[in-house]
Amino acid sequence: MTRTPSARPAALLAALLLATFASRLAAGLAPGGFAWGLDFARWVPPPVAWALFALWAGALGLALVERGPRPAEAMDAPRPPGAAAGAAGNLSRAWPWLLGGALLALLALLPDRVRFVGDFVLRLGVLDEGWFRRLFPQALPLDVWLNHALPGRVATLLSTEPLAVMRALGLLEAALLVTLAVRFSRVVAAGPAAAAAVAAVLAFGGYATLLTGYGKPTPQLALCTLAAGTLGVELVRNARAAIPFAAAVSLGLALHRGALPLLLVWAAAAALAWRRPGAGRARLWPLLAPALVFAWEAPRLLHVIRSFDVGVNFLPPEVRQQGGALAAAFAPLRLMDAANAVLLHAPLAPLALLAPLRARRSPEALFLCALLVAFVPVLLFVYLPLGPYRDYDSLGPAGAAFAVASAWALARALAGARRARGLALAAAVSVVVPFLLLLVSLTDLERGFARAEALLEGPPRRHATHRASVLDWMGLRALNEERYDLARASYRRLSEETPLPRAFKLWGAAALIADAPREAGVAFERLLERVPGDAVGWYGLWLAAAAAGDSATAARASAHALRWGSGSREMRDVVEFFEHYPRLYGVLRGVLESGTAPGP
Repeated sequence: MTRTPSARPAALLAALLLATFASRLAAGLAPGGFAWGLDFARWVPPPVAWALFALWAGALGLALVERGPRPAEAMDAPRPPGAAAGAAGNLSRAWPWLLGGALLALLALLPDRVRFVGDFVLRLGVLDEGWFRRLFPQALPLDVWLNHALPGRVATLLSTEPLAVMRALGLLEAALLVTLAVRFSRVVAAGPAAAAAVAAVLAFGGYATLLTGYGKPTPQLALCTLAAGTLGVELVRNARAAIPFAAAVSLGLALHRGALPLLLVWAAAAALAWRRPGAGRARLWPLLAPALVFAWEAPRLLHVIRSFDVGVNFLPPEVRQQGGALAAAFAPLRLMDAANAVLLHAPLAPLALLAPLRARRSPEALFLCALLVAFVPVLLFVYLPLGPYRDYDSLGPAGAAFAVASAWALARALAGARRARGLALAAAVSVVVPFLLLLVSLTDLERGFARAEALLEGPPRRHATHRASVLDWMGLRALNEERYDLARASYRRLSEETPLPRAFKLWGAAALIADAPREAGVAFERLLERVPGDAVGWYGLWLAAAAAGDSATAARASAHALRWGSGSREMRDVVEFFEHYPRLYGVLRGVLESGTAPGP
């Protein structure tokens, strides 16, 4: 018997879309940082925010007032064969190109200028490969080559900036993202409207905003996860796509240890494809590739986990202070942050809950359950030292997993909905608007500083380590933009809250460049109280005292600095510090014009 459209899927989907709209609107109006993954309307120009919300409200209104056909009308209404088929064919051919063109144009025209996420600023400022390896010893060889060595060499060859090369690579990855989204939509969705909505859910996830020059493997891991999820459904459904599925999992494992959850995804897909009645098992041999890659990478991954992750990402002091990993995982703030991260990357993530409800009857749903379960430990047990609102790139793969499951569930809901076309449009707008709000917010550095300040002020009150990461970003980003008063204020505040040697050094450097030598002297004195033998501290103290006219302190600091020869390790540290902040050479020249003293 032919299945007729039902009102229940339409009602449930409409309720979710309305809740998504209301939550984003409320988050955009609420103060504090509880909804940091939803509140990007606060950090874009108000006319842009209100225009996008008006568009969103209009799409929802059209979906709610659209009249769905009665069952008899849906089955018996005459359809002119020529015109209807031609229009549907044109739409089916056109929408993937429009979708891809829109995403690539947005990413090209609206690059991330805030660079608040993760290690964006840090990786962008490290050009030397040896220094990169010292700064990121946990990076796997493919990560070093793809995200550091390759952009640097291509930039040198083309006489351009590495950032331009990384942005070009991001656009290539975005094109691959659209290709996967379109392929998946044509597998699971019926009709061009539903297919376009399903593809939009995948293409306009929050992880796509990372494809604007962010030289870290986390956006690529999100892409590998999305590829494994979409191609895994295809593999389970018809035992095809074994080669690209295996390639996605293998590439993820070779890039970063964050891809380890894909091993569960790989095992589930392989088992379900093997058990599928009538499966051509001879075509499944490529599924051995991820096992071989994992065997090759396992010793290195185990070393990184033991030497780095245990003390930084699994059981750092902050987690032990909360009573251990289990207590920290289910703390209310941790659960709230996990929800923020998932909804940032996958606005329709609640739809993913449909997969567990159908897991008993559908191998595809069972596979998607494995995809979701694989990343739950990442959301709960991986501690993010920069704070979840800065390290949301690390949760991009988990968000991609929820995006795949929610896109599959959307296709199922639209297949049984009476107002399918209107709901498809509303669903697409419900992911595109949050994507645009996030992307536009990343172009405005001034509002980026305001957002960072709001996260610091709270509520909620964040842990000292997470607050330090925000202050460190503010200071470093201000230094990059030559806003030295803001930089010294940020590092002064960081030194007071978290007295780390690096904070005192950067406070002193920013104060020197901002022509505040007495303040710089205070910073370097406090550094030397904690690290008496720090070469940068003594050299900075001499420079600050000489610039301030404090001859006694300058003589004392100079006596320490003169003990180190030009080829010593201490002087190499000083030279390296000056090369990171070359404006210090201008301060040095001004001091040297009025006397003599050691120089790097």
